[in-house]
Amino acid sequence: MISTLMGYDEELAPILEKIAHRIISRRITYTCCSKIFRGVLELNDYEELISAIKNCKVTVVNFYSTNCPYCRAYHPVFEYVASKYSGRAGFYRLNIDYNPEIAWRMEILGTPTTILFVNGKQINQLYGYITPEVLERHVVAALDKAKCLNKG
Repeated sequence: MISTLMGYDEELAPILEKIAHRIISRRITYTCCSKIFRGVLELNDYEELISAIKNCKVTVVNFYSTNCPYCRAYHPVFEYVASKYSGRAGFYRLNIDYNPEIAWRMEILGTPTTILFVNGKQINQLYGYITPEVLERHVVAALDKAKCLNKG
């Protein structure tokens, strides 16, 4: 996290991460993700989703619901794979309970749903709880397609 690296307290962490996210999202060309993207960031609206997709050559978004038991079980899987591939892909979560219009736009019919994007285009949609090995296999394939597998 930016705040712990720079010595800021935990209340500033989400603010600093959001500012960093917006600064980086102004780039026009797709690049393999920067090391600034560590772990999983929470998206709050459609503009943030579009910006996230443009941030990195490879973007992985987990759409979840608050009361979904499979989503709660899948969260550590998503976090684990995100920690392994930080700096090569951007990993995000979006709660569809608070963003039903995004679920409709993205054709999310159930949760958890994980969508992988390469160069801004959706390449895969994974439904339900999946194992770390399955998610990792799809992330590695996306990174390979984007030529970001050995970066970071």
